[in-house]
Parts: sequence; C-alpha cells; structure tokens
Amino acid sequence: MFSGMTFCLILYMLLPNGLDIRPTAEEIGRSNPAMWVMQLLWKADASVNVCPSIHCQSSGCMALAFSQSKLAKGRPGLKVLAWVWAGLICASTVFTKQHSIIDVVCGLALVAVWVPVLYRPSRQKV
Repeated sequence: MFSGMTFCLILYMLLPNGLDIRPTAEEIGRSNPAMWVMQLLWKADASVNVCPSIHCQSSGCMALAFSQSKLAKGRPGLKVLAWVWAGLICASTVFTKQHSIIDVVCGLALVAVWVPVLYRPSRQKV
C-alpha cells in the first residue's frame, strides 16, 4: 500500500492532473441537506491529483492483503466481503465526484501490478 501511494505521489508531482466534474447546487436545482454535505466534502477535498486514485489503490490493497491473510483462509465469505467493501469504496469515490472511472481503473491497476511481486511463491532453501 505504501509503495503504491508513493508511486501516486511521485506521479502527481511529475504529471499534475485534476477533474472538473462537480456541479453546483444551482446547476442541479436542489438545495437540501445531502447537497450541503456534498458541497462541504467538495470544498474540503480539492479535485486535483486524482489519477490514479489513492483511495481505490488503498482499498484494493487492503482487500488483497485481507484475502491472503490467515484470518480469511478457508472463509470465502469474508474474502468476498472484503472485495465488496473495496468495490463500494471505489464506487463511492465516483458517485461523490471525487474520481472518474478512469482514476478508479488506474488505482486498481496499481494493485494488480503488485500482486505477482508481493505474493509470489517463496523458494525453498535446500
């Protein structure tokens, strides 16, 4: 997880990026408590340096680590729950307009890159 975050931060320094997909309450035509909460979230979390998504990369890493852990061994329901939870986190970043689908895919691609490195079979010493 740390190496993925570090990679993202270095990438953000070299290739800054951002999104402009957040509507205003006036554009939506609504003013209610849910919209007020979204506007507070959008003010607190600027929509810059979004691709790849650190939220999604971290969620995927946590689900991967948990599904490979001793706690989840022989308990497929817990593994599914971990991946569903990570999927819901990724979906929430899109629905709250923190990230686009491309950001999510790139964040999860970082997880896929580390799988063969971190979970390769260990060699037995002779």
